[in-house]
Amino acid sequence: MKNYPFAEVKQGEHKGELVPTLYIEPHNVVVKPLWWQREGLQYTTSGYGKAIPTQYAVRCFNNRWCRVYCTIYSNIGTLWIVWKKQKYCVDFNGDDVNVTRC
Repeated sequence: MKNYPFAEVKQGEHKGELVPTLYIEPHNVVVKPLWWQREGLQYTTSGYGKAIPTQYAVRCFNNRWCRVYCTIYSNIGTLWIVWKKQKYCVDFNGDDVNVTRC
């Protein structure tokens, strides 16, 4: 698998299948709130939705920052980024940050 200066790519499990997983170092996650988040507002009135921008960004491919989005219904959500029209799931796991393909 390919290694980047900020991450290591390994095989990870997602939905019972092995998929490429990008393990990002914790210092490659930043808080970049949007204007409405700084004002204390929500993206939707219910707080639920399919592609809600979060206040986080992760350094990903080509050393660029990607906004982290959340799909959330009920009490569970999935965090993800988009790179070149491909979704990658994001998992904040303790001190590690894992980015896996959705």
